[in-house]
Amino acid sequence: VLLDQFELRRICGTGSMGTVYRAWQATMERHVAIKILRRDLQDDAHIAKRFLREARAAARLNHPNIITVYMVGETDDGRPFIVMEYVAGESLDDLSRDAGPLPPVRALHIIRQITSALVEAHAHDIVHRDLKPANILVTQRRTSPDAVKVVDFGIAKILHEGDETQLTQTGAIFGTPYYLSPEQASGSELDPRCDIYSLGVILFRLLCGRLPFESDSGMEVLIQHLKQAPPRPR
Repeated sequence: VLLDQFELRRICGTGSMGTVYRAWQATMERHVAIKILRRDLQDDAHIAKRFLREARAAARLNHPNIITVYMVGETDDGRPFIVMEYVAGESLDDLSRDAGPLPPVRALHIIRQITSALVEAHAHDIVHRDLKPANILVTQRRTSPDAVKVVDFGIAKILHEGDETQLTQTGAIFGTPYYLSPEQASGSELDPRCDIYSLGVILFRLLCGRLPFESDSGMEVLIQHLKQAPPRPR
């Protein structure tokens, strides 16, 4: 139990920086998602700072297609955690894998919502930098099928933020190779256009049921993004 009000009930997922739990917030009588920094990372000041930056980045965004951050805190042993809106649904990665190529109308309905979320983020000088189907949740509501929530701004770059150079070294590559822009693959300076490239890769997968560039080697995929023209969707 955290802060005498959040009861951790089960693990929803794990990532490179932390574990996400489904929890019950007794004071508000609602389920929430709580992301807690990995125990082995808590002593690294830079990682802890990046984790808290994730909360700052997401908390400044208020949009129906972006996960809502409620609060930030620390466990009794000093591990930062983020309390977020709990979304019951599946990832776009799972949906795409199970459904195969989507009808264009359905794919565009999903993509438009992701685009709307990016417009809000980019208006606040926030670049996601790790946009991929695994970071997009899709819920089926009675009045709103395929409702989208974009999650995990864990490696988002807040443009013009003073501590950015302290948190990322020049040329550092973040993100998933299959969805990275050529600029990310080469470690170049980034701007919101890298998210648009990733969005294009996602749309390609939704429509074609496959990725434009595929290989067992992540480095080979990066080289393909840098050197090759993507195949025509037809």
